[in-house]
Amino acid sequence: MGVGMHLAPPLQSKMQKHTDVYHNDAASEGHQGDDLISDLARLLEQGMLSDVVLQAQGNQQGGVSGDKASRVELRAHKAVLVARSPVFQRLLMSDMVESRTSTVAVDFPAHIMELVLRYAYAGSVDLGAEDAKGGGGKQSREAEAVTAMALLAAADYYQMSGLKRQCEGRLLQRVGLVPEEVLQTMLLADRYGARALKEAALDVAADHLKPLRQLPEWADFARHNHELVVELMGVLVDKLVKARQAMTVQAVKLEKVQQAAAVQADKLEKAQQAMTVQADKLEKAQQTVAVQADKLEKAQQAMTVQADKLEKAQQAMTVQADKPEQARQVVDELKTLQVLLAGIKNLRQAIQLIQTSA
Repeated sequence: MGVGMHLAPPLQSKMQKHTDVYHNDAASEGHQGDDLISDLARLLEQGMLSDVVLQAQGNQQGGVSGDKASRVELRAHKAVLVARSPVFQRLLMSDMVESRTSTVAVDFPAHIMELVLRYAYAGSVDLGAEDAKGGGGKQSREAEAVTAMALLAAADYYQMSGLKRQCEGRLLQRVGLVPEEVLQTMLLADRYGARALKEAALDVAADHLKPLRQLPEWADFARHNHELVVELMGVLVDKLVKARQAMTVQAVKLEKVQQAAAVQADKLEKAQQAMTVQADKLEKAQQTVAVQADKLEKAQQAMTVQADKLEKAQQAMTVQADKPEQARQVVDELKTLQVLLAGIKNLRQAIQLIQTSA
């Protein structure tokens, strides 16, 4: 269709109908979810097409591990279990009774096996979910630790390394916060090959060995776990050796600091001596300046006297300078009189000549 062309109303309505159907189908699919983990989790929760039953230990008081009345059935899928656990693979892909009956009796409590299944289907598990109703208090955290310990045993048994690491990580967060549980944590980590957890527990135990040895369970622990005690002593010795080495390093550093301080003290002493010399020179210079200032003051006084004398001399010279002026005026007047007298004399002579001639 070219630009500016329009669909006929019937055709336009028909296409709009198909568009609405498409969007409704997409919304429906979105509601169901297209996330693989969510789909697998829903598959487990709803038990759709399940083909194997796990008979786990129930929570009834007085129940016996092998008693069917105390068992809880958990439905699952062979394909998922086989893919996630080598142990389930051997049980369900061989000529064993579990493979023929599609029923597996497990020696773990039902709530622990539920967590194992959640991990098998979803790839992770929330260890605090079982105790979320406890409000996150001390009892809830303790229950979470107990769950993590039991789940670690199950993860080790079913060879689920990822779940094992997750349990180990959660227990690692707690081992340093609750030293009282370190003996139990150490035993658990050693039994199920949780190396990082064991190293952390040994480290904490070495740091708190004195209070641990005062616990009632220490004697039984030491009696039945000689290898762990030897390892603990080895960690303690390593700590002592490292502490001694650190002290040696600190002693060397301290000695260097002291030597540097001695050098600085020597420099300071020399600087103080130099300052003393400079102070003496300054004092002498100040004395010299004082003498020069005294001489200058006397010179200024002498100059003042001379200035007074000069002023008087200038006044006298002014008086003397006025006298020659008066003398010049007298001389000028005398000269004028002489001229007048000469004129009178000449006039008298002229008169006498006139008289004589007459």
